[in-house]
Amino acid sequence: MTALAHLVEASAGRKPESHAVQDGARVITYGALCEAAGKLAAFLAERGVRRGDRVGLLLPKSIEAIIALLGTMRAGACYVPVDPGAPTR
Repeated sequence: MTALAHLVEASAGRKPESHAVQDGARVITYGALCEAAGKLAAFLAERGVRRGDRVGLLLPKSIEAIIALLGTMRAGACYVPVDPGAPTR
């Protein structure tokens, strides 16, 4: 797990009901963020994602994107942001 994932988990341990991420009017707490990221990490591991694997993420900036980043890191994998607007060459 990365240092960032450890820091988020530590914050969840200290203040699980505090706001971790705000996306417009939507807010997720540290506790809920860690729980969702843990579920995603388990889902990825069940599907064979291992330490050092790359996971492509095509998501807009959102709470779901943060969950995906943390879940991927908690699974030991690296996330690769995918931009459909990027040139092919």
